[in-house]
Amino acid sequence: MYVVRAGDTYVPVQCRHCENAPCAHACPVQAIRQEDGVVMIDEERCIGCTSCVLACPFGAIEVSPVYRAGHVITQPGLTHRANRTALPRTAASKCDLCAETENGQPACVEACPNHVLRLANGISDSPPEPRREVFFPRL
Repeated sequence: MYVVRAGDTYVPVQCRHCENAPCAHACPVQAIRQEDGVVMIDEERCIGCTSCVLACPFGAIEVSPVYRAGHVITQPGLTHRANRTALPRTAASKCDLCAETENGQPACVEACPNHVLRLANGISDSPPEPRREVFFPRL
């Protein structure tokens, strides 16, 4: 997730975990799947083709080098033309709602200093806090 600033307003750009995720349909190797309402990317299966990046309507997916134990993993058979050095293996990544955490809350929710982020799990029994109006300036 990253944040975009428009004047005095800040808006998070993050995965919306779409019900019928366009990124999953665009993936040629089925590396993106939905589990319990969370869109997940299987980094081992991803080939770094960027099809999901182009398909995501929210711009929430990025392709970056793969690291293991603090070191960049290289892609077997992929080398730089000029000097024949191995190039890094790349894979798509995005918010997975911190699926690997024990308490089930994403780190951004826990770390938010103003406590304005929350994880919505569908229809809630209690109504949300009243919202204040925010006006977005024309860019």
